[in-house]
Amino acid sequence: MGNLEKYLGVFESVFGLSAAEAETAVFKSTRQWDSVGHVNLMTNIEEAFDISLEPDDILDFRSFAMGKEILSKYGIAF
Repeated sequence: MGNLEKYLGVFESVFGLSAAEAETAVFKSTRQWDSVGHVNLMTNIEEAFDISLEPDDILDFRSFAMGKEILSKYGIAF
């Protein structure tokens, strides 16, 4: 499984989104992506990619697209 599929899978499992819905997901505009959903998303991303996100990156992680940029800082290529 590639990194994009893994990343999409996290959004699917946490929020129940399809791939198309995940790619346009935005914090507080996507169903279930509230503060509790954000914690669940961050935890699942850390587990899926075996990383530990910095607090600033967790706060800046506001959309699917921004998340890909943040993960690239951790050596995760899409």
